[in-house]
Amino acid sequence: MSKQAFEKKLEALAELGPAELRKALTDKNNFYVGKAAKRVAALNGTGLITDLLEAFDRFLEGGAEADPKCWAKAPIVEALFELGHREPAVYLKAFRCIQLENVWGGKEDSATQVRSLAALALIESNLDPVQLLRTLLHGLTDTSKQVRVDTIRALTNMGRWEAELLIRQKALTGDGEPEVIGTAFSAILELDQSGSIPFVAGFLGSADEATQLEAAAALAQSRHEEAFSAVMKLWPRILTRDMRRTITISLGASPLDEAKEALLKILKEEDDEPAVWAITALASSRHREDLREQITGIIDSKRSRHLAQAFREEFG
Repeated sequence: MSKQAFEKKLEALAELGPAELRKALTDKNNFYVGKAAKRVAALNGTGLITDLLEAFDRFLEGGAEADPKCWAKAPIVEALFELGHREPAVYLKAFRCIQLENVWGGKEDSATQVRSLAALALIESNLDPVQLLRTLLHGLTDTSKQVRVDTIRALTNMGRWEAELLIRQKALTGDGEPEVIGTAFSAILELDQSGSIPFVAGFLGSADEATQLEAAAALAQSRHEEAFSAVMKLWPRILTRDMRRTITISLGASPLDEAKEALLKILKEEDDEPAVWAITALASSRHREDLREQITGIIDSKRSRHLAQAFREEFG
């Protein structure tokens, strides 16, 4: 089939009804089936769930040859979840899916999105909670950073103390990707189990600077006043520029009024560089418009063209 003919075939999907989509899901072209799955979800085609399951199994068994880049399997998993399918079997298979494909210089796993989607779907499935925890435990050591992050998010969505313990264990064992550790710290604070704030605050003294920064950011963004106090106690004795910048920027995401006041104080009393960070944080905060006039007054009083320029860039 020519490229032009295939593009027309894809365009026609938008007009297909359930009967035609059932046939479309049997197509050999994985990209086309992935688009058909999205169309099924958009139509709330719950009557085609069995067809989606059969298509998933077909492409799973066919491997990279049948479904290069997982262009069929990933949209099918997403469609099943959107359609309210809660039987765990397909998501368990998807979570175990690894598909190595040839790339320049070696091989690459193209199934990371499939596993990420499965992790988040498993939380809403009717899988036994103990089996669910045992399954997701493997995701915390997945070779893909995104799968590890999404596994932590899935565990967070469980809202159980057992899940929080797994996330704590991940924080203690560490990770080569700061984003993963930062997600773990934020999850621990969100789940708000006993001792969560002191646990995360303990990493402020880590020998690894990236871990320190992630702990500081998670605490600064937290909704808990105790977390805010823990990180702001560092301010008088923080020596590194990166730590100051991380805390300042992160305060912009805090819902606490104390964070707002801290940012205004930094803007008013600190030199230009940290004051610019405070402007950036305030621009991203929920207090943005309420504080516009007050921020303008502080900047005018400091008579700094550098701050005035930063304000124009951030606030428009």
